Amino acid sequence: MATMARTHGDFCFLEIGIPTYNRSAKLQRLLGLLEEELSHLPSDVSVRVVVSDNHSTDGTDAMLAAHPWRPHIVVRRHGKNIGALRNIWAVYEAAAAEYLWIFSDDDIPARGSVQQIVRTLRAERPTVLTFEFDQPPRTHIRRHGSAVGVEVLTDLSRAIPEVLALGKLTKQIVRAATLHQALANTRAAMDTGYGWLLVILEVISLSDRPSVAVDHAFLAGCDADYLTLTPGLVPRFWDDYLLLLDHPLVKTHCAGFVAACRYAH
Repeated sequence: MATMARTHGDFCFLEIGIPTYNRSAKLQRLLGLLEEELSHLPSDVSVRVVVSDNHSTDGTDAMLAAHPWRPHIVVRRHGKNIGALRNIWAVYEAAAAEYLWIFSDDDIPARGSVQQIVRTLRAERPTVLTFEFDQPPRTHIRRHGSAVGVEVLTDLSRAIPEVLALGKLTKQIVRAATLHQALANTRAAMDTGYGWLLVILEVISLSDRPSVAVDHAFLAGCDADYLTLTPGLVPRFWDDYLLLLDHPLVKTHCAGFVAACRYAH
């Protein structure tokens, strides 16, 4: 089994951060799946699982306290609800790892996904790793083309659209070396719908040799309840996607992609 880093001060290879609020049952499901996944990793891979509880009121804290895997989880509970976007930002800020994978509490990792991701991260050392995400569930709609295996892209005109395809938090793993500087550079966007994705673009911008690994396998997916969430998103949330197109990295390398996105929007 992977070596489990127990505190925020312990630097590790991969940190899996889970922002959560009032989804005790879904969080419990995810922790069980991650426990199984991590049990198959080599012992020389250090992993930390962090739950960032946004002051849940549904018994999440009691569930975590009684969870059999509790000794292997770092739990940070906010003293008040700081909002979903700032909870994600807090996971970014506290990261102490070579790579950070923020995993939504209601998403589901595919069997073998963590092993596959770790293999790719160790072999390729990409700035960002992204993959196919199964949404709607069991439809296997491809957003990254028909290729198979893992592509490592250094041409940013090709790489950046892959990062921006389907704005799902779970489908991005980011190298954290320049993460704190990226957060400082994008702090004004903290409360925008896709501020977390703007941080990832900034990490790519700060990298000396940026590369994006695209795994064409479906490594995670959502459950059917996602259909109940999207109707509640206000128009501003969708408009916030346009802020990504204004990032200098996107404007410089992806003029055609930007024009197509604005037209579609």
